[in-house]
Formats: sequence, structure tokens, C-alpha cells
Amino acid sequence: MRAATKLTSVYKAAAKRLSVGRILKLRIILGVLLAATGFYLGYNLYRLGVDFQKTGSFVALLHYEWESGAILRYLANGYAGDSFWPADPKARAEVDKWAEWSKLNVVVNFTRPIFWSVVRTLPSQRDPVAIADGLRTLNRFLDIAEVQLATSPYLAGEHLTLADIQFGHCLFRYFDIDIEIERAEHPALRRYYDTLTGRPNYREHVMVSYDELRAED
Repeated sequence: MRAATKLTSVYKAAAKRLSVGRILKLRIILGVLLAATGFYLGYNLYRLGVDFQKTGSFVALLHYEWESGAILRYLANGYAGDSFWPADPKARAEVDKWAEWSKLNVVVNFTRPIFWSVVRTLPSQRDPVAIADGLRTLNRFLDIAEVQLATSPYLAGEHLTLADIQFGHCLFRYFDIDIEIERAEHPALRRYYDTLTGRPNYREHVMVSYDELRAED
């Protein structure tokens, strides 16, 4: 309860300072982390809270807010359970490896080459060839995830971990956006995504409408 109160207070305080895009990213991170660590028990992110700024920790979060990986590690180090962010260095490195791999290869190759090219670009200015090239590049990395997920329920093993937040948060947009190009078949990835969508907090904090981001002629 104490940890949940602090985490939700971070969100409330940050919402007064950050841009809409960064607020959404922080909402996703906090929501999924609360669910993963077992702290989220149906509490409302907008109503809970102590003044987290007085602890000094909020200053550190503001310093890191431009980098989602740092925010994740900051919160995981302070509040996550062992299955989510292992204390054992070798086990933690395995989780961290997949988290970094996801950020550098999947998130980067999806967000701008595909999501921005489809959603944030005027229909009259979209480049189908560039989008197709982007999908081919992304699919090479999703092929790697497919192999990993074919043998484990989550990206770094048997349990939901920090790696799944870094990887899983972009899958809603990947599967949801209207792209007139057929996606590659990844049955294990689809099973994994269906598992995430079965989590109430993923539905609440990740499966958020992005209609306001759409560019229209």
C-alpha cells in the first residue's frame, strides 16, 4: 500500500509538469509496473497520494523522465518484487538484456518508421515504400522475439518482468493501427500479446486511444 501510494503520487505530480506524450508514457510505465509488482489493487491513479516531492525521490524521477529505461529501473529498484526485477545479478542481467534489446530494436524501429509514418503523417504525404521497408526491418527483430516467445510465456522467461514493459507497450499500437500491408505471421508473438491484453492494467493503461495523434488532410 505504501509503495502504491508513492508510485501513484509520482504520476499525479508529473502530470502537472510533463507534455501529453510524456504523461502517457509515464502512465503506461506506472500502470503496468503497479500491476506487475502486485501493488495495483484497483486504486485510482488520480486519487491516491502523499506528497512524493517531499521525499526527494521525485527530483530523481524528473531528472530521468526523458529516458524511459531509466524510469523503469528507478521504479523497479525501489518497488518491484524479485520475479519482476531479480536481485540476483545474473538473472537481472537476463531481464535487462531483453529490455535493452526491445528498446533499441523494436521500439525504435516501430515508433518512427511505422507508427509516425502512418498515424502522425498526413495520408497524402505517406510513403508506402518507406513504410514497407520499415516493416521488413521491424519483422527481422520480431522474428527474434518469436523464437524467444515460442519457448517461454514472457520475453525474459516464466514471469512478467521489466523487459515486458519495454517490449509489450508498443504491441497494442502495432496490432491496432491501420496498415495496408500484411504483417508477418508470428503466432507466439500473438499469443504473448493476447496474454498481455488479458491483464486488466494493460487494457487500462496501455490500450489507450491515440486518435488525438492522428494527422488528417
